[in-house]
Amino acid sequence: SPPAGGGTPPGVVKPAEPGPGRVGDDVRDGSVAYALGRFDKEVRRLYGVLDAHLSAHRFFAGRHFSIADIAMLGWVWRAAKHRVDLEDFPSVKRWWAEVSARP
Repeated sequence: SPPAGGGTPPGVVKPAEPGPGRVGDDVRDGSVAYALGRFDKEVRRLYGVLDAHLSAHRFFAGRHFSIADIAMLGWVWRAAKHRVDLEDFPSVKRWWAEVSARP
């Protein structure tokens, strides 16, 4: 149940809003370089959030593989497309190796 006064319960990864797919202020004055830089910075921030969570938890929802991990597979398998080296995020790399080895 949520903590008294609202907020995110302990141990739950809070959704990242607005996320890298947000539109609106992504391009200022037609600057593609600005948009790409903003995207790269946000993607690295999000991988950092994932890495921090996984440094304290084996899986996204705790000790056991769950639908939360399946949901994250679709994001992390695109690390190369995101121009992210999982070497920079060792807990995500560990998680990825474990879940991608599952049958």
